[in-house]
Amino acid sequence: MKPYFRVLTLVFVVFLASGCQERIQPVYNSENVPVPQGLVFTSLEEVGKAIKQAGASKNWKMKDTGPGKIEGVLRIRNHQADVRIDYSLISYSITYASSVNLLANGYGIHRNYNQWIRDLEAAINVKLLTLANTTKNEKLSSDDKTMLEAWKRVQNSNDPLPIQEFMDTYSDGPFIGPAQDRLDLLAQRRVSGVKTFDPTGNWQVIVRYQRGPDNISACPKSARWSFILDFRRGKFSNTYWDGNLPLYLTGENYDDFVDLKLNGPLNSGEFEWKDRFKINSDEEWFEASANGACPGIMKLHMKKADTVGDISGASGQVSENYNGFDPTGTWQVFANYKSSSGASASCIQNVNWSFPLDFHRGIISKAVYSGRTALHLNGENNPGHVDLQINVPAGGTLWRWTERFVLDGPDKFFRAESPSGGGHYGQCHGVISMRMQKTN
Repeated sequence: MKPYFRVLTLVFVVFLASGCQERIQPVYNSENVPVPQGLVFTSLEEVGKAIKQAGASKNWKMKDTGPGKIEGVLRIRNHQADVRIDYSLISYSITYASSVNLLANGYGIHRNYNQWIRDLEAAINVKLLTLANTTKNEKLSSDDKTMLEAWKRVQNSNDPLPIQEFMDTYSDGPFIGPAQDRLDLLAQRRVSGVKTFDPTGNWQVIVRYQRGPDNISACPKSARWSFILDFRRGKFSNTYWDGNLPLYLTGENYDDFVDLKLNGPLNSGEFEWKDRFKINSDEEWFEASANGACPGIMKLHMKKADTVGDISGASGQVSENYNGFDPTGTWQVFANYKSSSGASASCIQNVNWSFPLDFHRGIISKAVYSGRTALHLNGENNPGHVDLQINVPAGGTLWRWTERFVLDGPDKFFRAESPSGGGHYGQCHGVISMRMQKTN
C-alpha cells in the first residue's frame, strides 16, 4: 500500500470511529419549560389536550395517566421511545422513561432520540402559544401576576406551611386544586416515610422483578438489578440497568421523612409499596407491585454498606480496596470479545479493544470503539468500594464477572460472561477477557 493511501485510510477510520461515538449523546430532558402566561386561567385539561395534539402531529401516541400527567410513545420501524410528560398551568417537563433499540446505556442514548424530544418540545410550544392566543382571557392584572409568582415559589415546596398560607390567601384562585394535591402528597410522605433511623450513606441494593401471571409475552419475564445507592440528603434520581431493562429510582431524604419510589421496566407503571416504606435499621426488605401494561412484583433488599463492611450478595458488583491499594489514576485496558460456540453466525465473532481508562473518583462512564463495535464501561470509584460494569451493544447482555471485580494491584486480569438463552439475555452471548495495567 502506498504511503498516501495509508494516510487516507487512517483518516477514514478515525472519521468513522468518531461518527460512531457521536451517535451516543447524553439523554436530553425538557425540564420546566414555561407555559404561556395567557393560559394561567385555562383549565388543566385544555393544556393537556394541546400537549396531546402536539404529540400526535409528530406521530407520538399519547395517553393520560393522571391529572397533569401524560405518557408518550413513539415507534419508528424497530425503534421505540417512551417518555413521561408532567404539566401544570405554569410549566411542563418531558422525561425519558425507556427505549428499544436506541443504544441506551444508562448515561447516553442515540442522538435521534434527543432530536425527537426537541421536535416534540417545539411542537408543544407552538400548540400552547396558539391556545394562549385564541383563549379569550383578559390581560393579567397586577394581582394575578402576584398570585402567579407566589404559586411558582411554593408549587414544589416540601414545607406545608407556605403552601397552606398560599391557599388561605388565594382560596378562590385557579391553583387551589394543585396546592391541595401538593399538601396531600407531603402528608402521605410523612405518614409512610417517618424517619426513626438515619439512612444517609451508601446501600447495597438488589431488586428483583417478576411479571404477573396474566402478563403478555412482550413484557419482560424477570429482571435483577444490583447496585450501590448513595442515599444522600435531599432529592435524588438514578437509573440502573439489567441488560437493556431500566429501573428508575427516585427518592428524598430529609430530617423528618424519607421517601423512595420505583418505576419500570417497560410500561409496568409506578410501583406501590405493599407496606409502608420505612428504614429502621441497616438492613431492610420491601415489596412493591404495579398494575400498568406490564404488571408485576418488585422485591427489594437494602443493606447499608458503609456501616457493615463487606457486602454479601454482591459478587461481581462491588469490591473493597484491599491492601490499601488506591485504583485512582490512568489504566491501559486491553479487552477481547469472543462469541460462544452456540452464538448466531450473524453475531460478531472476535473483537479487540485497546484504550486508556481514566479511573477517576466518582461516577465513570466511557464508550470505546473497535471499528463500529462499541464497548461500554460504567462504574464508580469511591473510597469504600469500586464498581465496574461492561456491556457490548449488539452482543450479549447481563455480563457478569467470573470472579469478584477487585482492583488490588497495578496489573489485573478479569473475565466476564454473558449467558445464552436469547431474548432477555441477548442473542450474541460470549466471553470478554480484560487486562488492566496502571500507568500512573
